[in-house]
Amino acid sequence: MPEAKVSKHSFTYNGEKYFRDQSENIQICSFGEKDDPVGTKASLNVINHVARANLKGRVRYVTTAVIDWDRQTKVDVETEGTLKSFTLGASGTATC
Repeated sequence: MPEAKVSKHSFTYNGEKYFRDQSENIQICSFGEKDDPVGTKASLNVINHVARANLKGRVRYVTTAVIDWDRQTKVDVETEGTLKSFTLGASGTATC
């Protein structure tokens, strides 16, 4: 099984590092400009998304990441964020 590591600003799976900051803004085939490319808090400023009609027959399932949560540290997994609804805004903390 490939190794998975969750840290405060990134997620590493099978040796490939992915950023976590502002990842809630990303959907399949989002594109934009990378923010803070040198620092540890890298994120993607989403400009737009590729239309679903253009993805038909081109997107395939690769894998599902399995994470051993017992090997992750609590401080790295905890995150803070803002929850938004149509008319309600609230802040909170989520722990996995």
